[in-house]
Amino acid sequence: MARIRSVKPEYWADQDLAEQVSRDARLLYIGLWNLADEHSRLRGDPRYIKGQLFPYDDDLTPDTIAGLLGSLALAGKVVQYRTPTGTFIYLPKLAGHQRLEPDKVPTKLPGPDDDGSVLLTPPSEPGACSSAPRTNEFARHLDESSLLYGAGSMEHVSPSSAAPTDTDSDGLFDSPPPDPAPTGPEPDLTPSAAPKKSWTNGQIDADPHWVAFWEAYPRKTDKGHARKAWLKALRNGVDPGVLTRAAMQFRNHPKTPRDIKFVPHPTTWLNGERFNDYLELADAAPAGPRPWWEN
Repeated sequence: MARIRSVKPEYWADQDLAEQVSRDARLLYIGLWNLADEHSRLRGDPRYIKGQLFPYDDDLTPDTIAGLLGSLALAGKVVQYRTPTGTFIYLPKLAGHQRLEPDKVPTKLPGPDDDGSVLLTPPSEPGACSSAPRTNEFARHLDESSLLYGAGSMEHVSPSSAAPTDTDSDGLFDSPPPDPAPTGPEPDLTPSAAPKKSWTNGQIDADPHWVAFWEAYPRKTDKGHARKAWLKALRNGVDPGVLTRAAMQFRNHPKTPRDIKFVPHPTTWLNGERFNDYLELADAAPAGPRPWWEN
């Protein structure tokens, strides 16, 4: 059952989001807010989403919806995961801009951190997502800009009583830890003096901080989007040396998958600000595990 959600005018003027995803993807993102329950979860089958949000748009097929969801996942806006009962989506920051009541309204949908849940790694090209193990390195999905997008929800209803009908299922992948890699010297933490707002792709590729980050990060794919995500982090005040050191920590972490196809894309890793997780690990071991969406 759909819920009433509110959208602020700032959403339509979000340049960062407009540069990362298409107009249809931005409209789809709002529609997902309506479909999500009080726990920020919804069914992730593209056929279901197509029927609920675009029933009369014949040019939007389930395959098109799957591609749009993949672009939103790359941008760090949604988390897709699979369980033995079907495919689902989690919106990490929905509670930050909508008034939800998870304590009053129970959910009937599994969570991304439940046993048996497998996160789906977004592809660099539109299409189906690939399966990835549910491990702590997929801990932070930050949608900072979404805090500007909505006001409180005006309606709180119980989740739909209809059980998920998606029958897709996968087993969990148990990837062994990677071989230890040398950490190398500490990166230079002096920010580049280049005018970041006017950087071209060539200037980014020539910047030693970007070269160091790209060399340190274990998966080298979708470099064009990764450049934009890296530059966005710098514009938000993150030191480029911090990104490189965090990438080294992530590369050498014992829970980082050995199989490269299960390692998150650098764009997803940067947009989700997951570098913060690995800087904390470098300083001190955590007292105990927490649900990954609370990190």
